[in-house]
Amino acid sequence: MNYSLRNLALLPLTGVLILSTAQLAGCGSEEEEPPPPPVRPTAAPLWSVQDLRMDLKVQFPEKYSPSTESLAQAVADFASAIARGDHAAFSDMVAAEDRAFLNILVPTGEWQADAEVIRAVRVVNIEDGESIAKAALAIGTENLAYLTAWRAERIGGDTWRFSSIPVAPRTTSRVALLDDASFAEDALMWLRSSPDVTDIDPGEVDFEMPDLPDDDGGFTPPPSSPSGPSTPPAGPTPFG
Repeated sequence: MNYSLRNLALLPLTGVLILSTAQLAGCGSEEEEPPPPPVRPTAAPLWSVQDLRMDLKVQFPEKYSPSTESLAQAVADFASAIARGDHAAFSDMVAAEDRAFLNILVPTGEWQADAEVIRAVRVVNIEDGESIAKAALAIGTENLAYLTAWRAERIGGDTWRFSSIPVAPRTTSRVALLDDASFAEDALMWLRSSPDVTDIDPGEVDFEMPDLPDDDGGFTPPPSSPSGPSTPPAGPTPFG
């Protein structure tokens, strides 16, 4: 018992001696500065527009690249479905109202007739967003390019659903001429937002409308009202 108590009493002293010895052994030595942390290179973007899967007819300028690859690929897939005339893929990506309209065009052959003349589909504007975005697509044929616009909504994971939105009817000769197209909902609004147009008289505005498909798959100009300018459509169809 006495031996055990002695050992317990000597434990504090033993600790002091060990600590003192360690301190003496360190005296006289200079502390080394830790090495600087390694310089980490700036991480390169994990993806680019060039990495997207898309039809050869689709043009996707880098300047319209959204912040997420998920949205970029969804827009590329949607544009590819239009470029190929793939009504099944298109139907899977659009909202119910646009799907109902598509179901009218396919049996009559109008969808296929319009798709056969497409030479290019170009992304001409994007309003980025995490769950809601907008995409403007210019669709080009041999002699005509016209504008369509779509609202994209993320419905889960990397899946997005597109629905057509009203946009100013605009046509030109090449799809690239529609770059930076406005998402304005009517032609008069777009004209007022243009820096090249001022002092617009609504009674003098002549809306430029895309030609309408005729029974032979060609295009005929839309009828104009004898009492005034043509009226823009309520919203775009899948092809203008």
